[in-house]
This record gives sequence, C-alpha cells and structure tokens, in this order.
Amino acid sequence: MMKSLCCALALLVSGAVFAAENLVKKMDGWKLAPVDAALSASEGTPVLRISKAKAWVFSPDWIKLDPAKTYTISMDLRSADAAALSKMNYIGLVCCDAARKTIVRDYVQAVPGSSGTVAADAPAGSSKIFMDGAVDLSARNAKKGITLVLNTKDDFSDLPNADNVGKIAEVEVVDGKTVFVLAKPLAKAVAAGTRVRCHYFMAGFTYGVLMGGLGAEWKTYSCRISGIGQKGSAEYNEFWPGTDTFRLLLVVNNTNGVASEVLVKNISVTAE
Repeated sequence: MMKSLCCALALLVSGAVFAAENLVKKMDGWKLAPVDAALSASEGTPVLRISKAKAWVFSPDWIKLDPAKTYTISMDLRSADAAALSKMNYIGLVCCDAARKTIVRDYVQAVPGSSGTVAADAPAGSSKIFMDGAVDLSARNAKKGITLVLNTKDDFSDLPNADNVGKIAEVEVVDGKTVFVLAKPLAKAVAAGTRVRCHYFMAGFTYGVLMGGLGAEWKTYSCRISGIGQKGSAEYNEFWPGTDTFRLLLVVNNTNGVASEVLVKNISVTAE
C-alpha cells in the first residue's frame, strides 16, 4: 500500500514538474475584449466577451520566441447568441522583431520566380522600373497586387525586407525586360544593378486556425507553429523571418452585417 502511494505521489509530482507552462499571463488588457466578471464566476475561469464587428483583438503578452521549440496555441470559444452565429473567425499571431515592430506579410511573402536585376537607373519621381528578364506574374494575387522589394538576396537572407517601392499598378514585358509601372512615383532613385524581387502586397498576419462559424456550445480550437520560414513562403504554420517575439491575435466577426457576441476562455500558449 505504501509503495503504491509513493508511486502515485511520484507521478503527481512528475506531472507538476513537466506540465507545460502557459506563456499567456494576462487575461485583462486584451484590445476590444473585456473580461466578463459574471461569466468568469460561473465558468470558474476568466471569460473574454467580444461583440464588435470586424474585431482585431491583440493579446497584451509579448512572448519571446525560442526558434528550437514548437508552440501550441489553444483556446475555447463559443457564440453567446445561438440565433446570430459568428461566421468568420480566426486565431493567429503577430510576428515582431527585436524592437517589437510588427513584421507584415509584405516583408516576407515573395512571388516565386520573380527575382531579378534593375536594368537602368530609375530617378526619383519616375513611374517605371525596368528589370532584366521576363517575369510571369499571371498567377499573382491580382486583388491585393504586388510590390517590388529592393536590395534582395537570392538566398532570402534579406528577409524581412521592408525596402520596397510601393504598390505596382501594371506589369508588362517589352524586349525581354519586365516593366513595372508604379502606382505612385518613386520616392527615391533606384540604381541599375540593384537586385530586386516581387512580394505580394498584402499586409497582414499569420493565421493558425480558420474557425469559421461558432456554435452556442464551447469548443476547443488549437494549432501548432514551429520553425522560421527562410524561403519567402510565409507559411501559416511557421514563424516569419526576423521574429523575436510574438503576440496572439483573434479576428472575430470578420464579415459584414450584425456581429455576434463571442466568448473566449482557457487561452494558452505552450512550448515544447
């Protein structure tokens, strides 16, 4: 009996020692998501209530990234009103550099096969940049458009790269050269020989879970994120180049029309 009790206590202690630490420390201070005291009391854990349409809710915690670890994000959500279910909801995160400046998708999402060299000097005020070689951008995201990033490297070690010329309005190939027509004139000159690459012009964040519509019952949603993407792909299941810290992001009621009240609890980030 004593031996069994000792074994049981050892297992309890072992579980306590090796239980993954929740890196989310604050449940108050979430943007647009106050803690509902009454719900929290009845649920036995803090509950956030989000009622704004197109709500972008950021965590107050800045979590230091260990690139060698895999992070699991988990939380429980439900709609507070079964008659008005929230249709479009996402769990994601905001990747930030060492200065806690946000790294947006524009800086890391390369258009495949779009690297090249500027063919001729483009003075400040010019509306065109010529690049050696023909680049096929027919598969690009036409709605969001593209931008041209300067001073690139073929191994993508320049990422994250915020040195861009702004949105590209038109692209055409003339005499073996790609001509980029700018939406706005160049703010600074671009010299011939500068290495450049097209990036998708779609400032945004990385999303781990598309939750879709939420029901009236609590449901757990989770995702795992690991590694740092180095090839300009900006995948959703990896951290972006240059990431030093990150914050959680909830995108709630991301559709037009009447917003549902969304409840959130048991938010956790663990690393292993």
